[in-house]
Amino acid sequence: MNISLLYISMYIAISFSGYFVNVLPLQPVYIPFVLGTVGAMVAFWKQRIVVVDKATACSIFFIIYIVISQILLMANLEHALFNVLTSLIYYCLALIGLRYLSYDNVLSISLSFINVSLILLIIEGVYRITHPILTEADRLSELHGYYQYKYNSIMFTDSNFVGIFLLSLFFLCSYLTKYHNCKLKIQKVILAILVLGTVSKAAIASFLLFFIIFELNLKVWKKIVFLGVSAAVFLPSYLIQIITDGSLGGKFAIFTNTLEYLKNVSVWRLLFGVGFGKTREVFTGTLAGHNLLITYIVEAGVIGVLLLLILWWITLKESKWKAAIVMAPVFLDGMSLIGHAIPFVYCAYAIIIVLNRKVHIKVYEKQGLAKEKYCS
Repeated sequence: MNISLLYISMYIAISFSGYFVNVLPLQPVYIPFVLGTVGAMVAFWKQRIVVVDKATACSIFFIIYIVISQILLMANLEHALFNVLTSLIYYCLALIGLRYLSYDNVLSISLSFINVSLILLIIEGVYRITHPILTEADRLSELHGYYQYKYNSIMFTDSNFVGIFLLSLFFLCSYLTKYHNCKLKIQKVILAILVLGTVSKAAIASFLLFFIIFELNLKVWKKIVFLGVSAAVFLPSYLIQIITDGSLGGKFAIFTNTLEYLKNVSVWRLLFGVGFGKTREVFTGTLAGHNLLITYIVEAGVIGVLLLLILWWITLKESKWKAAIVMAPVFLDGMSLIGHAIPFVYCAYAIIIVLNRKVHIKVYEKQGLAKEKYCS
């Protein structure tokens, strides 16, 4: 195995997996994705041996299902579909590629992923906050003046999507700090500030909740008390803000529309969905899917949702449940809004799975019990 080529390929692909810039004609993320994929394929071709684990096999099966059901049968060529496929391919690439690198190399790529992503996220946050814009509807409401700091993102449609990226990075830092003794205090402080700077209620609530759960070094009962006191202090004002928020009605409409959709949908669409990126065609006049599970139910069908849940389950099992550090806050935030293009989330999952394996392999080797080598 040409480790140098593989390391460079993985370094490029993963470090820049979150480089979405919507002001450019071509998303920068696709360039490192192609370079990393081609480089990894050349390295694998020379070795001629590639080990596929359960998480990789499940994601490959998911990709095949999407290609057959949506491209071949539905003729769906929406951009959202290719974003989903790219994210899943990124997962496969990271799982397979990182497997053949040393522990130190994987850790190096992980830290680069965080630091390189931070550069773009800082630029995005500073630009969005210093260049506020308001829609005509928001101009009429003084209650929602903070919306002017959400829309002018250089990365995504608005800062809600940025929040998903920030959460995945912050809690990947939490994992690396807790299980691999990485010193990431500065990165975590910057990421926390950027999360608050999104002014996304879902992202901030998810961050605060799981900060208490994963970051505070307290006993379980103390965390429960802390959560209870925090809820009593902040929840009333937070609920008032949500109730007075004009977007809340639209989000409730999504659930009612989903129930109506499920009552009248054909068996074919119930099983296979309407196609990624086509929720707006079903929910005309609402905030589209705006919810991770609803989006998958409508766009990928029952089969797609089951495959997604199976992939999550296998990811948790393969990581010895440590991937929950990233998956839980991303899932909670995704119940409000999440995009189709989330390769950075899947890269975080892959990093956790591979690093967890390599730590166990080191322990087994010291005990003379290792049966399989993941390190080169």
